[in-house]
Amino acid sequence: MAVGELDYGYLNGRLRAAEVKLLDRASLFRLAEAGSFEEMMSLMGETPYGRWFPELGSDSEGVLHREWLWTLDEFGSISPNRALTDLFRAELDFHNLRVLLKGRLAGGEGVNRSDLLRRMLPGGTVSPEALLYAVESGSLRDLPPAMASSLEGHLEWSVDSVPHMEAFLDGAMFEYMSSLAFASGEPFAVGYVRLRADLENLRTAFRLKVAGADVGSLSQRLVRVGALPTHLFTGVFPEQVPAWPKAFFHTPLSALVEEICGLGGDLGALELALDRHMLSFLSRARFSAFGGGPLVAYLHWKRIEIYNLRAIMVGKRNGVSPEEIRRRLRYLE
Repeated sequence: MAVGELDYGYLNGRLRAAEVKLLDRASLFRLAEAGSFEEMMSLMGETPYGRWFPELGSDSEGVLHREWLWTLDEFGSISPNRALTDLFRAELDFHNLRVLLKGRLAGGEGVNRSDLLRRMLPGGTVSPEALLYAVESGSLRDLPPAMASSLEGHLEWSVDSVPHMEAFLDGAMFEYMSSLAFASGEPFAVGYVRLRADLENLRTAFRLKVAGADVGSLSQRLVRVGALPTHLFTGVFPEQVPAWPKAFFHTPLSALVEEICGLGGDLGALELALDRHMLSFLSRARFSAFGGGPLVAYLHWKRIEIYNLRAIMVGKRNGVSPEEIRRRLRYLE
């Protein structure tokens, strides 16, 4: 039976209640300004993340992952459309594939299976054990068909091909996410994945241009499931950045590319510009009472909240100044 927009009423009501508990700018800045990592963790214990402290103690990364899994499980259990939460679980699958493929390269045939499993994260669409078996055996039959088709013939890599492996896994992850978005039947989910792919391609093109790379390097790193064709990026890449807006004039990224032209080589400002564009897209679903858009928007916000907390934790562990930590935070406008 097809999922109708009205089927999301209860879920979206829960999401509105959960959204007000997301950590705001003031809360994140308070954590960033803590005098030490220990003080920051103490303050974090006063947030919803504190519920995991009795079990996980000072395992900061464990606390973040447990909160993310709880979020996916909690809202996935009341969502009429599992594909929408699987869309975000897919990122865990491809984290685990990176662990496996890099582990095999580092350890060869003698790689410790138990060590690999400890480094993998639960909660993806495929269990760590199933992924480990697929990589070890080369048999993809127990993986979801969309994942298996993207990985076919790409489980063997050499040490000197790691950059190509990373680019391949990025593309395969987006392909899998795209298949899940289409399977959900939710236009907002499809648009979300397409926009993430387009923004990733624009980020890659700008960064490689600043680094002085050639168009071949760009072509290898572009993901293929965006709304914009990849030849648009490769075609404009040889030009200087101020000439890019003309090529994007009739696309949804026109204003964004125009803004990027004024950034020079400021990669931090690039991230802020990309974030603002995604924020504008997410706002379309933020207060909707119907459909699966609010779930996609909320999970993206939660994902970024965890990114920001990780940035604060890493900064505090390494003695980074509060000012620099604040500069690294995202989606605060």
